[in-house]
Amino acid sequence: MDTNKERKLIYLLKAFAIFSVVCAHTAVEPENCSFVVRLIVKLLSYTGTLGVPLFFIISGYLFAKNKHSFTVFWKIKSKTIILPWVFCETIVWLYVVLRKGGISLVAWLKFLLGINHSTYYLTILLILYFMFWWIKKSNVGVTVCILFSAVMLITGGWGNTIAMKLNQWTITPYMNLLNWMIYFASGILLQKTEKIKDLFYLSKKVFLASSLGLSFMMVIHFLYNIPWSYFSQYALINIVLQILVVVGVCVRLLEYKVEWLLKIGEYSFSIYLLHELGTGIIVRLSTYGGVVLIALRPIINIMFVFVGIAFMNLIFTRFRKFKNVFNMLIGMR
Repeated sequence: MDTNKERKLIYLLKAFAIFSVVCAHTAVEPENCSFVVRLIVKLLSYTGTLGVPLFFIISGYLFAKNKHSFTVFWKIKSKTIILPWVFCETIVWLYVVLRKGGISLVAWLKFLLGINHSTYYLTILLILYFMFWWIKKSNVGVTVCILFSAVMLITGGWGNTIAMKLNQWTITPYMNLLNWMIYFASGILLQKTEKIKDLFYLSKKVFLASSLGLSFMMVIHFLYNIPWSYFSQYALINIVLQILVVVGVCVRLLEYKVEWLLKIGEYSFSIYLLHELGTGIIVRLSTYGGVVLIALRPIINIMFVFVGIAFMNLIFTRFRKFKNVFNMLIGMR
């Protein structure tokens, strides 16, 4: 695959991933809502379990292509991840605590690290970078990590005592490295074995079957009120089906001009860091706007951040230094 096509595909996947993340955070069910609204919120919730695994797969894939030394790699990540992470999430944290109270150094650190907050992804990601710096050299080692993580994820979903204790020991299952390792390691293996083309071919070949399978799983979960999350009984099956469907869609989208979607993928990290500034307001106001606005919550939320970033960049157009500093602080790549 040529570099330009690969870049576009990654941006498309990131666009779908950030849409999923925002879906998860806007899937709030109003009190005494209708069946239609309940169904829409459930669909948002189901869609919301794709984003983080997909981001981990993309991160693992790109990590496997790294040619920098250990020191240079971490210098780059300190500017592209750690700096915007601390800056943006501090703003989000201040926005929350100034309204609800609870200002303290410990509360700030917990918020940054992602304890009961969405930035758990970044905490786990940096640990995975460090952990796989040496493991990635061995395909066998990476494969063992995938299998071990899969076993822990599946058994945890079915209530295995050891897996449950590990989830308790890490405070929440979101902070349990083993629950996410499978996706990051899979991204590494896809790049190292050059199987990415096989994945694209497979996703196109089984697109109809995977779409029907995913629809079936959603219907069953909804009708029987079966938990649907990153860590539920059928989590791995559901996420694999979601990934096959989304990859299949993205491969087809490469044939069309979808610059707006590519731009959202390009802005995805900034949207991830800043979207919660407007989530609460959008969720509350959409409740009064009816079914359509509730269904559009994720799109409204993404556009809110997207337009805000574009507007600030427009203001800084004549002041390139300020524009560069702003983009660095909000994680623009």
